[in-house]
Amino acid sequence: MGNYKISKVLNNNVVIVCDEKDRELIALGGGVGFGKKRGEYISDEDMEKKFIAADSEDLYKKLFNTLTRVSVEYVDIVDYTVEIVKKDLGIKLNPQIYVLLMDHLSFAVERAKEHLNLSCPMLAEIKIIYKNEYNVAKKVLDYCEKKLHIRLPSSEAGFIAMHIMNATNCTSDINQTLDVMVIVNGVVRIIKEYYQIEFEENSLDYLRLLTHLNFFAKRIVLKQMEENDQEVIELLQGKYLEAQKCVDEIVKYVKENFGYTISEQERIYLAIHINRNVKKK
Repeated sequence: MGNYKISKVLNNNVVIVCDEKDRELIALGGGVGFGKKRGEYISDEDMEKKFIAADSEDLYKKLFNTLTRVSVEYVDIVDYTVEIVKKDLGIKLNPQIYVLLMDHLSFAVERAKEHLNLSCPMLAEIKIIYKNEYNVAKKVLDYCEKKLHIRLPSSEAGFIAMHIMNATNCTSDINQTLDVMVIVNGVVRIIKEYYQIEFEENSLDYLRLLTHLNFFAKRIVLKQMEENDQEVIELLQGKYLEAQKCVDEIVKYVKENFGYTISEQERIYLAIHINRNVKKK
């Protein structure tokens, strides 16, 4: 069992310590810093979790800054999120989620206390495209209520799901995840306005459309251009003429807002998915 020398007490639940190898750690635990002073010692039994600076200096600094203003309950909530994602989805999350989700939840709680509800404009699409992540996020909301004694609005499940999605991919960041959802939402809005319709959100065709738009949006965000298949273009060009006019609006939106030029083949695929969803209207 290790002994850790306290170098700084951040609050009653968070202290900075050095281990026997002189490595700096953040030690967390209920009351771990209560009544403690610099130079005193704690043991493994005193802490519930620890983060070592040498593992990731950038993560360590961000975590240090976050923990100076949030309570240890937020660490417990993120621990729960990591475990439930592993259990339900079989996915190991990027440790960055400790910083990003704690930061998000702490501000969400502040807003809830002031009765300020932040809507999630992509919530309907998230529920469908990322159904599994959304179901986990709802469990996290329930756990937040249990630990913090405050019920966050249901829209927060959408934001939590986005953080989970982001943390499953170490190469992306939350801004990329948000951009993907903004593009999907924007394209869906254009189709709705062009045809003056509402989609049947439980239909298989709508699920296919959103799945296609999700990958389409990721290519835009990552600046990946899909190669044209001339045989496919020649076979389908001239079909779905009304849907092609709607696609013209989408092409304009994507070019103006994201500087991305949609390929001819992608235009045709979009028209096919749009046609499937509007042909029965």
